[in-house]
Amino acid sequence: MNKNFVLAFSIIMLSIIFFNSKFYYEKILKKPHPSTVKRELVEKKAAEQKKELEEQAAQKEIVEKETVVEKKEVVQESNLVDTVGLSSLQVDTIPLDTIWVESDKLICGISERGGRIISLKTKEYSYKTKKGEEERGFIELIDFSDKGGANLTINSTNYDSKTFRFSGEQKKVTINDDQEVAVEFEYKESGKEPIIKKFVFKNDSYTIEYSIISTEIIDKKVITGWHGGIAESEKIEGRSAQFNKKKIHFYGGGNSEHLEGSKEERLERSGGYDWAAISSKYFAVALIPEEKGDGNIAVQCYFTKDEMTKKKNERELSLSVDFDRFCDKNQEDYTIYAGPTRIDDLKSLDVQLEKVLFGVSTGIGKFFATIFIGGRTWFPKICEFVLWLLIVLQKMVVDYGVVIIILTILLRIVTYPLTQSSMKSMNKMKEIQPKIAKIREKYKGNVQKMNQKIMEFYKTEGISPLGGMGGCLPMILQMPIMVSLFVVLRKAIELRGQGTFLIPWIKDLSEAEVLFPLGFNVPLYGSNFALLPVLMGVLMYFQNKSTIKDPNQKAMIYMMPVMMLVMFNNFPSGLCLYFTFSTALQLVQQKVLDRKKESQKK
Repeated sequence: MNKNFVLAFSIIMLSIIFFNSKFYYEKILKKPHPSTVKRELVEKKAAEQKKELEEQAAQKEIVEKETVVEKKEVVQESNLVDTVGLSSLQVDTIPLDTIWVESDKLICGISERGGRIISLKTKEYSYKTKKGEEERGFIELIDFSDKGGANLTINSTNYDSKTFRFSGEQKKVTINDDQEVAVEFEYKESGKEPIIKKFVFKNDSYTIEYSIISTEIIDKKVITGWHGGIAESEKIEGRSAQFNKKKIHFYGGGNSEHLEGSKEERLERSGGYDWAAISSKYFAVALIPEEKGDGNIAVQCYFTKDEMTKKKNERELSLSVDFDRFCDKNQEDYTIYAGPTRIDDLKSLDVQLEKVLFGVSTGIGKFFATIFIGGRTWFPKICEFVLWLLIVLQKMVVDYGVVIIILTILLRIVTYPLTQSSMKSMNKMKEIQPKIAKIREKYKGNVQKMNQKIMEFYKTEGISPLGGMGGCLPMILQMPIMVSLFVVLRKAIELRGQGTFLIPWIKDLSEAEVLFPLGFNVPLYGSNFALLPVLMGVLMYFQNKSTIKDPNQKAMIYMMPVMMLVMFNNFPSGLCLYFTFSTALQLVQQKVLDRKKESQKK
């Protein structure tokens, strides 16, 4: 660690502060700062909540009345079975059911009320639990089963509460081998053609082919929705929700847009979009129209009543999506992807859905991609490359902790010549500091003369005053890899639950290390104690002590290690492992260079 890196780091931090300041928003962007609209959002939310509660109460009353009628009809008809037979019963008197479809990948529940997907569980992934506890079952992707997915509105008529009767006989359908199974639900209304919802499942796939079939949709506006949102699978007690924010994704015409939901708002897009998606940390739900064409997409971001009672940084945003298209025929087709953001699964759809994985939206990734030309294009590609390299190395050595060590060594080998050159330049600068100090003391009353003499001294010694800046170059070259590794370790489900034998108590390299919980939250630091950041801070202290000799920079010897220790305490443990080992290698390299120099003097 040297003063040039400290300078670069300080510039980055100041830039982040500037781009989030009221001055930047109000004077440059000419729009209100987020903090100034907080009260309006709260008032708006309160009004929306009141309206929502009123609508829910009205809907609940309707549902209860329908249920009572259904129960009465069933009892009456059941008394007639013995005398007139089952064939005389009316279909509408049969109680509503949920049909279950199970494949190797998914367990899907579809309700006859609205023909909506009300449950969608992934069989490959289970919830994380505390050590020693049994798993709590498969991960549920739908956040709100009462709203569900595959919602339907034709023109202004909503069909979510209508009765769509299942056309099959078995209430549970199991898909085996390479089977492809279709299930259909039909809504009938007097004097009109039936409306059919058709779902097609494949055994080894996270996709569901969804169709609305009816002559009633011709030349009408058909809105296909996913109102059940997406549930966050990685809820960790005591961990801020800001680390796992849900995201919205749009893609069309070769361009993608990625937004991180952080406030209550309605986002609308119009045009020829190929798909719209919402994602949690490790999972995504996407609506993909079969035929490309113009349409409108609306994403509603909102906090539920329960979330509003939580602290601001612990609230979890809920999302709903609507795809609004004009239908000119009797069938509207979509592909629903609901599953992990595993890069192979996303690429298999061949619609660029993998862009949901590393699409730049906010945070350090957005800042990094913004300050470098073309960063939004090549930064996600670097992330994909890092993930590809991690997966390839893991196939050879199995342990992802060892993979990170190998990656660190490879990066050190690539940057070795530059690092070595910068260290030599820094050593020269360190040697002449006493003489520079004498010049400063001698001409402290005349700054212009002092600077002139210092430049003359540099020229006499054959040292460029900018030579020390070379110390930043290896760090700048490593930064794309370091930042991309940070993003990959947080987002790649391939690393979920992957521990390392190198550090036995780390069970998941994508999460922060927890040697033991503190039992209380320390501002900025967190509620857990991690050993790797402490070790990294100690190594950084010795590194700074051996490189920083300028008395004016002495405070940085102590300040930087403490700052990095606090910051890295909540970072992914895999990134801490990388940075700690990288710091150790740099310290060793510095010691070897110092010894070599001492031996040459002798």
